[in-house]
Amino acid sequence: MLFWRSFTHWLGGMGVLVLLLAILPFSGGGNHMVIMKAESPGPQVSKLVPRVRETAIVLYGIYTVLTVIMIITYLISGMNFFDAVCIAFGTAGTGGFCVRNDGMASYNNVSIVLAIFWMLVFGVNFNIYYLILKRKWKDALRSEELRAYLSIFLTAAVIMTIVTFISIYSKEIGGTKGFFLSLRDSAFTAASIQTTTGFSTADFSHWPIVCRWIILLLMVFGASAGSTGGGVKVARIVLLLKEAKSELHYLIHPNAVKPIKFEGKVVEKTVLRSLNSYVVIYLVILILSVFLVSLDPASKDFETAYSAVLATYNNIGPGLSIVSPLLNYGSFNVLTKLVLIFDMIAGRLELLPMLALFNPTIWKRKFM
Repeated sequence: MLFWRSFTHWLGGMGVLVLLLAILPFSGGGNHMVIMKAESPGPQVSKLVPRVRETAIVLYGIYTVLTVIMIITYLISGMNFFDAVCIAFGTAGTGGFCVRNDGMASYNNVSIVLAIFWMLVFGVNFNIYYLILKRKWKDALRSEELRAYLSIFLTAAVIMTIVTFISIYSKEIGGTKGFFLSLRDSAFTAASIQTTTGFSTADFSHWPIVCRWIILLLMVFGASAGSTGGGVKVARIVLLLKEAKSELHYLIHPNAVKPIKFEGKVVEKTVLRSLNSYVVIYLVILILSVFLVSLDPASKDFETAYSAVLATYNNIGPGLSIVSPLLNYGSFNVLTKLVLIFDMIAGRLELLPMLALFNPTIWKRKFM
């Protein structure tokens, strides 16, 4: 059962529908893009190669090869074969369930450092790896989203390392060992939450308030578009900031013509319209979910309700307070669990395509 749970992480990571595109000969090329848009998280979907089915094959090829390499590195680090395979599947699919009750805490430092690396790897847009395969190193390294993604991780990890060392690790352990453990746990937590993997080496629910706020922000930001991670996605965050900057510019210079660019290309208005719609829908579902979860007697504080919704909505897993890494969602009532189930599905399938399914006019359309 543990293996099956981990294997479903891996299958769902890249997307079940993308897997079907890779192995089944569907007819109707235009319909393939509908499937890709439903499964590919981010503000826009592009084909790596001319045919969408070939794109799906390329994506799963990269996904599989990286997973195999990861399993080998975990084995070299000292994990047994079963743990290495299950942890690798959970890392690749950003699933997050471990095979030990203490999460990743009992593994050695080499395995934990490798997990940090691999979580970050699978939180990167897979287009980057395709560019690397084509030896287009400059295009890959010039990615705005990649730079923003790594900058967010490094900033969060550094701040949490400093704060946790001063307030916790220096008092409990002290010295170089205390600083190393603070750095390890902070970097691991930042990578795990940002990529929405959900692994843990420490109960960050008891960390200082500033660290918990950073963790909540990382839950929202999420990983890169076109990765196996969840969350709003770094690409959307960057585009929202660019759009806000552009609006401020127009207030000062109303006659200026300055299109918004992302990854060196002009962003079409349809993409921005879709982005704004996504943000509105995201916030509406978030607010309603927090309200409904707050009605549960088990939600003794706002931190519980808010983090439970964020952790499920953005497909992470552990939250704060009674849904911390050492606890679970078992104390919630049935209504709350149904709300959180909906949030998990909504966060994984992309909001706009999922909500479109509730429109009766789309039921008559033929996608395949």
